[in-house]
Amino acid sequence: EIMLATRYGTLDSVDSRFSDKASCCLIIASGGYPGSYEKNKEISFFPAPDVLRDVEVYHAGTKYLDGDFFTSGGRVLGLVAVRDTLKEAVRACYKTVSGVRFHNMYYRNDIGLHALEALESRDHGDTVPVGLD
Repeated sequence: EIMLATRYGTLDSVDSRFSDKASCCLIIASGGYPGSYEKNKEISFFPAPDVLRDVEVYHAGTKYLDGDFFTSGGRVLGLVAVRDTLKEAVRACYKTVSGVRFHNMYYRNDIGLHALEALESRDHGDTVPVGLD
């Protein structure tokens, strides 16, 4: 509804609400992405399904075949955590990714780092955010 209202210039007629919570999205990709990468690698969740509790999992480059998930694209999964603070959201994503496995899986280990550094800098009264160039 919000996207359509944005498209047609009627956003003022949409009742929208926003949360004060922080979120983090961690993309799990196939090794080699954005270049060439292998497909059809089985995706496992350990311990299933407990690892996915309280984190949304968005399937992007996956396919479901005979009861199992397999890779089918470069950006395979997006893990999204919403928490009271950014630090808690980032921690939740990294805790969750530790329970996801597939051959040649890749994810960045610095997601949220610059934002957390900027918040830390702001909280200590620095005028220039650390890590943001």
